[in-house]
Amino acid sequence: KGRVADPMMAEFMADMKSLLRQQSSSSGKTEGINASWGVLLGGAGLVVAIIIAVFAGMGRQSQPQPQVVYVPAQVQPQAPSSPSTTTITRP
Repeated sequence: KGRVADPMMAEFMADMKSLLRQQSSSSGKTEGINASWGVLLGGAGLVVAIIIAVFAGMGRQSQPQPQVVYVPAQVQPQAPSSPSTTTITRP
């Protein structure tokens, strides 16, 4: 008897049901938009990573590594050494 007698409460309940239906139907759309942004940003990050890797690889190839060259030492003939004599003086 109380539900039927209060038209304001009945209108409020109808508006609440309508709002709940609308919110449940738009929640899937919002999730899809959020997922799309995630995919877009992930794809852009992947493209940037590939570009950085390509430029890093090109930088390594353009600079040749120095080559180590061993030059043999030149042998010079030495005069035969004479035995040296050491004199010790005592005071």
